[in-house]
Amino acid sequence: MPEWLRLCLACIPLFVIPGIVGKAFWGCEVYWASRWWFGMILSGLLLIFGHGANLHGGVVTILFSVFFIFCAVKSFQRCKAAQPEISKDSSKRFEPGKIVAGILFFLLFCSYLDVLAHPLTAEHWDALSSWWNKVRALYFWPPFAETPCAGWDFMNYPYLGPMLELLIIRCTGGLSESFGRLLFPTVYFMWMMTFNLLFPGKIRWRTFWLIPFIAILFYDRRAFTSGYQDGFVGLICGMAAVHFVRFFLKENRLQGIDGRWDTDLFLGVFFAGAASFVKSEGTFLGVILAAAAAGVFLFSEPAGKIPRKILILLPYIIFFGILVCIWPGFLLLNHVNILRMQNAFVMSDLLGFYRNLDRWEMIRLFVAHSILKNWPVLSACLMLSLVSALAVPKLRRVLAFLWLAGIGHGIFVTFLYFVTRLNLQWHLVNSFGRLMFQHFFVYSCILYTTGHCLLDAWDRKGLSVSTERERSI
Repeated sequence: MPEWLRLCLACIPLFVIPGIVGKAFWGCEVYWASRWWFGMILSGLLLIFGHGANLHGGVVTILFSVFFIFCAVKSFQRCKAAQPEISKDSSKRFEPGKIVAGILFFLLFCSYLDVLAHPLTAEHWDALSSWWNKVRALYFWPPFAETPCAGWDFMNYPYLGPMLELLIIRCTGGLSESFGRLLFPTVYFMWMMTFNLLFPGKIRWRTFWLIPFIAILFYDRRAFTSGYQDGFVGLICGMAAVHFVRFFLKENRLQGIDGRWDTDLFLGVFFAGAASFVKSEGTFLGVILAAAAAGVFLFSEPAGKIPRKILILLPYIIFFGILVCIWPGFLLLNHVNILRMQNAFVMSDLLGFYRNLDRWEMIRLFVAHSILKNWPVLSACLMLSLVSALAVPKLRRVLAFLWLAGIGHGIFVTFLYFVTRLNLQWHLVNSFGRLMFQHFFVYSCILYTTGHCLLDAWDRKGLSVSTERERSI
């Protein structure tokens, strides 16, 4: 089969399936890129449920097909009920938001060509030995408890990424790792699309360049094309962060959500909980992200309403807890040791970290190197955060949430090396940078929100000054 035809077939699991599934659950009140993300993650989770429940591969295929048909019918009904009128105004056809989408899709296509032109080599050892082996194991769909026989070293390690890769590979008609890896640049650029929803109706020509600029600035070729899952962890938590930020930007966020779900809070909790299905570290980053959002929500204005806020958060906390407990539940169901995640970490060692405090001298070098390596971005985020906190008060909650999440995850990653059982220097060299990269979305969100608000404030000030001059004339 020609490569171009397989690439076209890959668009079915990459765009058609998640788009239809997301549209079936959410209407126009949710931005289309968020619907796509929801459909993609939900599709992967349903396949994991089928495998974790030890259903036969043919049964899972039939059930997923029925689910997709149901979603297609529901999506068609939604689209038919909300047919938009086609505008004849050329200025609306070429508005900044559409230009941004066009640029990002062009960059996505270029990344596809890059992935297909560069298969994995021995340089990508972990991607081959761990993650590609997971995809191959799932391709033959062995029973959950027998998966290690198919070359899976850590059966009890989450595998949402490989499951989604499998969906793409099945649709392209061959066990080709290159087509599976098309998933990662897709989720990256679709995540960048969701930045448009943070300030709906305010995308202007003065600020439209921010999203393409940030997309190019944070595009890490190794993280988003090689099959490693750390970038995927950051992206799914980035989706949670975008919706938490959108919630904090609402002026009336406490009004009208008693007794019903707030869409942005629900999606933020859903994506933060779903991170536990990507990697074990994703569970902790999701918890840190959700805890930071809950803390800022409880202790920000208006004051004196903490009991009411706790009652508002309670159903979301329960939903998040259920999501995080599903994977351990599958492990227990299949009689798997729930405490054995890797050879590097054992749960019993966590409380004995104080015995290894002498490791700080070596760990400190990698912390300092990470800060120096990212210092241009860090300094820009710090400077813009300080200016925005003074000039745009509504961003203070957003900035507090993002900085709490970033600093909290940095402390968590550093803590891991006080309890690792592997050679400390080897483990730091091979994993510290990748783990720290997982919270790159924090810097992206800070740069976009602060940059947009400052440019918008400057634009408004300029308009007011010009209006006053016209009046004086």
